Formats: sequence, C-alpha cells, structure tokens
Amino acid sequence: MAISVGAGVSYLSRRNFDPYSFHFRLPCFRVVGSFPEQFSSVSLFLNALLIRPNIDPVMWSLQLEMIGSVIILGLYYAWLRYGKPAIFLPYFVLLALSFTAVWNHLIGSPNSFGQIYAFVSGMAAYIYGRQIVSNLRRPLLWLGVAIVGFAITRPIVGWSSYWTILLETIFGGSIAALLAFGAFRTPSWPTFSIARFFGKISFSFYLLHPIVLMYQNSFSAPVTEAVARGVHPLAICAVLFAASVCFTTPLALAQYQLIELPFIKLGRRLCEA
Repeated sequence: MAISVGAGVSYLSRRNFDPYSFHFRLPCFRVVGSFPEQFSSVSLFLNALLIRPNIDPVMWSLQLEMIGSVIILGLYYAWLRYGKPAIFLPYFVLLALSFTAVWNHLIGSPNSFGQIYAFVSGMAAYIYGRQIVSNLRRPLLWLGVAIVGFAITRPIVGWSSYWTILLETIFGGSIAALLAFGAFRTPSWPTFSIARFFGKISFSFYLLHPIVLMYQNSFSAPVTEAVARGVHPLAICAVLFAASVCFTTPLALAQYQLIELPFIKLGRRLCEA
C-alpha cells in the first residue's frame, strides 16, 4: 500500500472544501436574522486561519475538523510505515492529554480541544473495523448494545465528564464500524429513506441549527406559561423539537443543494486538474 503526496493533497482538499464553504454561506442566510458582531467578515477570515477559535461552538468545531484532517493524514502515512503502533500510541497519548485542563483549553472556548483523539478512534474503526466485525457472531446484537450504550452514557456518567466523551467515542466508533462492515440487509421501509435523507443533509443541518437557538429567548415566556397550566414538559419539548426540525430542514436542504454540493464538486475538479 502506498499513497503519494498528490493523493494526500487531494484528501485535504476534498475534506476541507466542505467545512470551509460554510464561511461563504453565512451571508446567504442573513435574511433569517441579525447575526452577532463576531460573524463579521474579519472574524470569519481569522476563524478560517485558526487564529480566532471562539466565535461559537459550530465555528469552533469546524476548526477542529481542519486540525483533525492534518492529524488523520499524518497518522495514515505513519500507519503505512509502522502499522498499529502509529495509530494506537498517538491515540493513548491524546487520550491521556484529554484529561488535563491545559490541553482542553489549548485553543479557547468551549475548552474541549481534548476531544481531538476521537479522530484517531475513527481511523481505528475504519482500518480495523472490518476484521473485528467479521469475527462477531451476532453483529446486530452488538449494534443494539452500542446504540443503547451511546444513548445512556451521558445521563448516567455525566453531561460534561471526560469519561463521557471517551465512552461516547468508543460507542460511536463501534456503531460506525458495525454499520459499515456488518452483514445487514438494507431496510426498504420509508423510515429508512427519511433517515438517509437527513444523513445526506446532516452537515448543513448541523451548521444551521443555531439559527433556531437565536430565538430561544422569545419562547421562554410561552413555555413557562404552558408549564404553569399543566402541560407536560416532555410534550413541550416534543413540539419545539418538531418545530425546529421543520424550520431548519428546508434551509439545510437548500444549503446542501446550492452551496455544499457545488463546493464538493469544485474541490474534486481542482484535485483532478
């Protein structure tokens, strides 16, 4: 197995063109509401250069994507040469560092830089997942266990514990490996088609969902009044969740079709040129 420098450049271009295209998307959606001052052109430019990392959690996660891309490429080259130690040694080093405050605060708010080891966990799931999953007798059972484990980790272990991030990373990597390499039949029921649709626009959906949060103060009084009248909080949550999904989905679909896909195609054309 060998990978050329050109292939490495191609990987970085294709992986980063989509996240960086978000910097060109914001002006298209300013009609939805007034964006805070930190979304000025200068702030976005400094954010793109990884100089200003604390615009908001979404923008911060994009920076983590940029750094993670370089780490993945470097570790892949090392893995081709040195094998397993090149993956698992950095993983355990980064994992140990993730339990220290200095490492987590390395690039500013939200002070979760330690989660960078999750990229290495994803690499391990991709490289070794097929071999592990093929030896499982009941992959569907293991998939169920991983999904349940992922769902209950945060309420049980803690919402902001270092151990929570570790367990969610393990369960998340396991779910990805099982779905990718497990011998499952593709469901034909309509719900699966809906899931695939939201999977397709998930990145755009994630980037745009803070727009809904901009209006959360407007709902404080009505929600408080509804609870006082005896409406169950879970019912209120369900209604707000459905409303936010209905509001964000058309925006995410438009962004996917008009901005995300063109940037992906542009990145591919530049790599092939």
